[in-house]
Amino acid sequence: MPADTRKPRPKPKPYKRQPKTKVEKNLPATSAKPAGSNSRSILTLADWMTVYAFVDAHPDLPQGQVVEHFKTRPEGALEFTQSTLSRKLKARSELKDRVHANPNALSGKRARIVTRPDVEKALVLWVRHMEEKGETVNGPMLREKRKRFEDELNVPQNERLTGEGWLAPFCKAYKIKEFRRHGEAGSVDLNAVARERARVQKILSTFPSKDRWNFDESSLFAFAPPDRGLATKQMSGKKKDKFRITLAFAVNADGSERMPVFYIGRSKKPRCFGNKTPQARGFYYRNNKKAWMTSELFEEWIKLFDMKMGAEKRFVCLLIDNFSGHNISYEPRHVQLEFFEPNLTSFVQPLDAGIIRCFKAHYRRAFCNRAIDLDEAGERDIYKINILEAMLMAKEAWDAVEPSTIKHCWDHTGIQADSPDIEAPSSHPAHSDPVAWSIIREFANDDNMSLPAAEKRLAAHLGARYTDDDWHPALKAVMDAERDAVKANEAVERLAAAALRRTGLTLKIPARPQVQAPQLVALEKDLMDSVENLKNRKRIIGQPPTVDEILAPVEEKEVGDSVHRFEGGDTAIVAEAQRQLAVERGEVIEVDSDDEDDEDKAPVLSHADLTRICEQLEVACISYGDSESSLDLSRHLRRFRALIRHDELMNARQTTLNSFWQQ
Repeated sequence: MPADTRKPRPKPKPYKRQPKTKVEKNLPATSAKPAGSNSRSILTLADWMTVYAFVDAHPDLPQGQVVEHFKTRPEGALEFTQSTLSRKLKARSELKDRVHANPNALSGKRARIVTRPDVEKALVLWVRHMEEKGETVNGPMLREKRKRFEDELNVPQNERLTGEGWLAPFCKAYKIKEFRRHGEAGSVDLNAVARERARVQKILSTFPSKDRWNFDESSLFAFAPPDRGLATKQMSGKKKDKFRITLAFAVNADGSERMPVFYIGRSKKPRCFGNKTPQARGFYYRNNKKAWMTSELFEEWIKLFDMKMGAEKRFVCLLIDNFSGHNISYEPRHVQLEFFEPNLTSFVQPLDAGIIRCFKAHYRRAFCNRAIDLDEAGERDIYKINILEAMLMAKEAWDAVEPSTIKHCWDHTGIQADSPDIEAPSSHPAHSDPVAWSIIREFANDDNMSLPAAEKRLAAHLGARYTDDDWHPALKAVMDAERDAVKANEAVERLAAAALRRTGLTLKIPARPQVQAPQLVALEKDLMDSVENLKNRKRIIGQPPTVDEILAPVEEKEVGDSVHRFEGGDTAIVAEAQRQLAVERGEVIEVDSDDEDDEDKAPVLSHADLTRICEQLEVACISYGDSESSLDLSRHLRRFRALIRHDELMNARQTTLNSFWQQ
């Protein structure tokens, strides 16, 4: 055979994966390309704004050198010619006017042509209005609403947009995307969530992380196959198995402990267990007709949990929701039961914050893996399992949830105050000394005592027992209060309570001295006397407000803060759209009125009187008018009443405390 005369090839080098560049969200698009690329493309508006900024920073640089600079720019080359740059510099004012045309204008390459800006502006305001109300908007609703705005603005037929071609560019221009709504958080009052978090934080602040527990139930459709998947064609669905069992979980805050899964099914002794019961196989299993948690079952679980904590000589806090099945008569000795407020668990309950979801993800993975095994074994129904197999997979899935996941979900709810003093070492015998705590108390209330003086007094009293690390959290808590005596005393009480629980000793701290000024005490007393007087006169219904709720209510906010709430309906939206367009065109100049006399003039009829008159006329139209004219007049009256309502809300003023008590 002839000798091989081919040139030897170099050995292949190992593949080096290019690092992924992190792209920030909400940045405008760009036409920048790697340096040296010969391809050219039209620059976006954001690119031209970058060019203008460079030209302004280098006013003496010739245009040719500006072009060469952007060709070799390290962050990405922008290809354009000198003639293009000259033309764009002449049209600079026009391009700058396009920057605020719509939220996505910087990503555009050409000016967006809008035939009816008033209709589009009204449609955008309506979308924002629906977002403020927490309602869902979809494509058909946008098309129908555009038709109604075109009718409201008397748009000629030849200028109206039909079909769906305008919908995608409209949504892209205003960054309107389709989002899937998860859970029930949209029905929750965020102010109530903030109050609940503050309440739970105060409760948990006296417990270490390992003694903070959460208990919750969840249903599991153990036999349900996936309802979506990959295929080369559309396939028919199968009948879904709706068999359900209930699982109950309990975990602590740092993820170091978890209780075994509590199973609740329908059958007392499922057939698949053979001659043994689920309890004999190591499962905590109970049953009832509906396979759901009841007060009897929960009380049984609480007794076992209380006995476990008692055997470990621990006192823990258990957070649970206010489900009726959690109401029990048993009072545990080693467990403090705390109920969440209604309808807030989607925000404040750790198990609902992702722990149960993680468990179900592990279960579904095991379920699919078992289906693959059955398929390889030649089984016809690869999703056929029994309750024993489902319970075994559930146990493995619960054990697979990482402690870090549990801790992260607890932190995500925000019900734990970020207080390093809670985890500070406090088992030192010095923490049981009441005199040392009285020094801390004095430091919290005496503005003239400095930090070195407090440390010196503690060291003199405790002697060899004093170490800086033991008392650093308490001293730091007082310093963080920034001379707020009330806040500092609360921090000292919290630390002392934590020390008491950890040491197991009896600790008595001197009572907190009076830190409020006598004048403030007298004013608060007069205010609460007025509240009690109103309560006796039946002017206050329900629980009377406290001093803090009167002076600093959580719900307090300026009337009219939301600029996208339109109580007047479509008429108010159209009016606002026309006003904004007039301001943009320069036809209307917005100025603050300095004429106090105009504000003091009261209308002849109040808004309430006008609203009442309109309602009476609407009733009269229906009662006495004919079928044609009465409906038309009634429709106009409703629109006029909506305008009155809108005007009333726009001119509303925040009620002062004095005017509130003078009513």
